[in-house]
Amino acid sequence: MSVSCWRVRDSVTAKASGAQDYSTRAAPPRLDRAARLRDNLHTLIAQGGLMLRPLASRRAWPLAVLAVLPLVGACQNTVKDPAAPNGGGALTVNISSSATSGRAPIEVTFTSDVHGGEGSYRYFWTFGDGRTSAAPNTTVQFPSGGTFEVKLQVTSGAETVTSSPVTLHLDSDVRLTCGTDPPEAIAPATVAFTATPAGGTGSFAYRWDFGDGTTSTAATPAHTYATAGTFQTAVTVSSGGSSAVCRDVVTIYGVFHVECRATPEGGTKVQFHAIPTFCLFNACSYSWSFGGAGSGVRTDTARPVFTYSAPGTYTATLDTATAGRGGPSASCKVTVTVP
Repeated sequence: MSVSCWRVRDSVTAKASGAQDYSTRAAPPRLDRAARLRDNLHTLIAQGGLMLRPLASRRAWPLAVLAVLPLVGACQNTVKDPAAPNGGGALTVNISSSATSGRAPIEVTFTSDVHGGEGSYRYFWTFGDGRTSAAPNTTVQFPSGGTFEVKLQVTSGAETVTSSPVTLHLDSDVRLTCGTDPPEAIAPATVAFTATPAGGTGSFAYRWDFGDGTTSTAATPAHTYATAGTFQTAVTVSSGGSSAVCRDVVTIYGVFHVECRATPEGGTKVQFHAIPTFCLFNACSYSWSFGGAGSGVRTDTARPVFTYSAPGTYTATLDTATAGRGGPSASCKVTVTVP
């Protein structure tokens, strides 16, 4: 006798060769011995989630029961729990994803395909960003771009197998800051440029414009300005399908010198004025000598006021320098006559 088992709506049906269909819904109303046996068997099979089709006619039901009962057990043994191994043999693990590229933030669903092994399956996902999961299938949101290698490790009994990786290449908006060092200098001057990108895929391409007709594709280039001027610089950083631009200004000065002026303000009082060509970082130092006796508010400013003790002709001298970074110095003289 042969028997086959198959699922019918979450149930398993046992069928013997030549059997006629018989529903498990309701037993005939007769309460003879055969009917009671049949009804009891219906209950037993229904509790096991099975449907039975007898081998013979309803009149031969008691004999059919004896013939089919061993087959019911065989059918029940073929029903596997979803968490149990798929078939037998060596454990195999494969995974797939709903996407392998895109723009973050993005949600990706990962699905496992596991066969073989023995005992129940234990799942361990790694997503390439430090996160893990123990679910058979899972959905993960990636908030930022990058390249992520996703793997699934499955343990069944004493056997552990790791899947081949699925690699995600995700883009996101590039965020960018940039800087120059120094932002001001005296020609000829070498300036170092830096760019600090974030986002994208984590891999960046650079294009610098130094504002004097020259460019570079280095990540942190240095550029020498031979002449004075104010230069508008820019760096474009690209990653995946995204890019960002950061702009800055570099000021290069020429020869440093200073001009001195003096303006009488009445009596023996004089207003002095220092006019340097530039002051690096907006800072210059001043030291005045007024060439005669008298009194003044300060001698270390660009515009001091000095009152001489007596009328006469005086020559004032100024020494000045740009502050910091080894800036150059200069001096000047001015002659003033006070009545």
